[in-house]
Amino acid sequence: MRLIDYTVAKEGSADNAATNTCYECLTQGINGSQDEGGHLLKFMFNRPDVSRTTGRLKTIMASPLNTYTPSTAGFRYSTAKTDGGYPIVRDPASGLTESARYLFDDSAQAGKKIIDANISPTMFTFDAKTGLFTFTSDTTSAVYNRTTHAMDTIGHADTGWQFWPFDKASDKTTLDTNHYFGARFDSPITTGADNKDGHGGDLALKFRGDDDLWVVVDGVLLSSLSGSLVGKDTDINFTTGEISQSAWNGSGDGVEHTTIKSRFQEAGVTPPGGFSGNTFTPNTTHTLSVFYLERGNYGSVMKLGVSLIPRYPLYYNMNGGTGGPKQKD
Repeated sequence: MRLIDYTVAKEGSADNAATNTCYECLTQGINGSQDEGGHLLKFMFNRPDVSRTTGRLKTIMASPLNTYTPSTAGFRYSTAKTDGGYPIVRDPASGLTESARYLFDDSAQAGKKIIDANISPTMFTFDAKTGLFTFTSDTTSAVYNRTTHAMDTIGHADTGWQFWPFDKASDKTTLDTNHYFGARFDSPITTGADNKDGHGGDLALKFRGDDDLWVVVDGVLLSSLSGSLVGKDTDINFTTGEISQSAWNGSGDGVEHTTIKSRFQEAGVTPPGGFSGNTFTPNTTHTLSVFYLERGNYGSVMKLGVSLIPRYPLYYNMNGGTGGPKQKD
């Protein structure tokens, strides 16, 4: 697991500071330079007055990628083909595209700080009876521990908590927290003998959250929760090959459906072992990458459930060690 911290003003400044509502901040820090209006994805505290924008920056700020205006969910806003495994963001109205590589790789960028590139994903709990790896920010706080290079978690009896990896586990508010961050999860997976999870259930990945999420397998983007800055769901079923996306916060986004096979065909890629119906051939190994961005200042939701079979479970310790997800017997 990798965690990256982003800023739009100077390093160390509060992400919700008044300066971050400024017009100039649209082309500062991680938002890019004034040249050509900066990057396509903007990190913002509230929305500055964009009436004086011109050229490419005006086009960028009119895109649903940088608004809370309801729009069709995700697929139109990222291409199935990736940039070497990194999502390529697309504004379908203008045709502008940009790789998200600069946000998640090792490159030096203004307003970007890689906090840790090798974190044990101890925020997830493994249920031996169901085969599910799960985390929900609604009832669990997960905070990065610099000493152990892991995620400290606290479960809560009430709901409404959020995902703030750089803040106190006891902090439920969105005020004075460290917004603007990214997380990346990578794991090799296998489909198993019958494309099942070993417990008789479907192999699946389910996510709910905001602002952006991309799921990439074998260099092909299967799910994109970009689009307008509203919370969305995605459900990828590796047993049937079905993929669905929708909004969950009343924004009016419609449900979208596709298949694993369709996304690979759109990208022009054949997965290892080929296809079985709309999904992968059984007993094949694949590479899963999940990319997550928080680039607003209102809420940070992350709910992730995975019933996949790690090919080499490096982060999972059957004896309940500190190297990976906790086990629930």
